[in-house]
Amino acid sequence: MTQTATPARTTTVTAAAPAARLLERLVDELSAGGALEDSWRAAFLAVPRHLFVPDLVWRSSPDGRRADPVNRTAQPAEWWELVYRDEAVITQLADGAPPAGAATETVSGVEFTSSTSMPTVVAEMLVAVRAQPGMRVLEIGTGTGWNAALLAYRLGAGNVTSVEIDPVISAHAREALAAAGYGAVRVVTGDGTRGHQPGAPFDRVLFTACVYQVPYA
Repeated sequence: MTQTATPARTTTVTAAAPAARLLERLVDELSAGGALEDSWRAAFLAVPRHLFVPDLVWRSSPDGRRADPVNRTAQPAEWWELVYRDEAVITQLADGAPPAGAATETVSGVEFTSSTSMPTVVAEMLVAVRAQPGMRVLEIGTGTGWNAALLAYRLGAGNVTSVEIDPVISAHAREALAAAGYGAVRVVTGDGTRGHQPGAPFDRVLFTACVYQVPYA
């Protein structure tokens, strides 16, 4: 899914900046922009994005051809600012096999294979799916687990199943979900094009993955 960052207010962020203030700023921006309905506002405030973002991530150049590493330990101010801006954060390069130096230097010509989606896109998808508390939802493409946690907050963690094809990514998501208090979310490592028959039927299905056509399953 191609995601385009939207301009955000410039704010100086230090390593000690409270996550709550940054989170509230982001949620206010989403609400003001019309992407976030009041029914989802409480979920976004209760599920901080930073709990699901790895310490090492990458920021895409405007043309999408280069990626600049941002390390939470070495660049805390930049990391916090990136996590709470309305843009996608790249969490994996080249299916987990980035080129040498990618952790500290700008890389180009490398495929971005996983990310935590742009908050506006996340908000618009959750609003569009019209899921209500108690409904059972299948998500294809777990990624960091942030979207699954948002669903879990509103619908109940036991009502959320998420399928991720990459075992390393799914393991990270399970750990992050458990640490955030949503360990009851079922994270399945597998091919999302096959759905998840053991948990069917679902009331809603959504996916954050690239497909040429929607698989029947």
